[in-house]
Order: sequence, then C-alpha cells, then structure tokens
Amino acid sequence: MKQDSNIIASLYIILTIDDKGNVADAAFPKLKPNSTCIEVLKNKLLTMAGWTAGKNEERDVCSRFVWPISCIKWK
Repeated sequence: MKQDSNIIASLYIILTIDDKGNVADAAFPKLKPNSTCIEVLKNKLLTMAGWTAGKNEERDVCSRFVWPISCIKWK
C-alpha cells in the first residue's frame, strides 16, 4: 500500500515450534520472493534459539506461532 510517499508493508511468518522449543518449520504465506530469498529466510529462522514449546495440560507440545511483521519505509 502506498500512501503519502510512505510504503507500508506486512509479512506473516508461520513458525512450527516442536516440543523441545526448536523451530521445526517456517512458512511464508502470500510472500512471492525468489527461491533463494525463501531459502535464506527459512535457514535463519530454523537456527533461531530461545523459543518455548507450547503447553497442553502441562505437557510440552508442538505448536504453530503466527508472527505478523509490519514496517513502513520512508523515502
């Protein structure tokens, strides 16, 4: 969306966090970059540490996390 010479962009990343707190998968719905860009983004996300597994009745479980990212670029 372009408004008043600012570019407003948004991106959604869907991360699958396993029951150990590791990123098991990353998906980028509606993102249409080239395959190299997707590969680089995915590799970076798959090596991120510090995530916490989801909980179900006090048990760690695999879960999905939707991560919305928004930005504005001023010219």
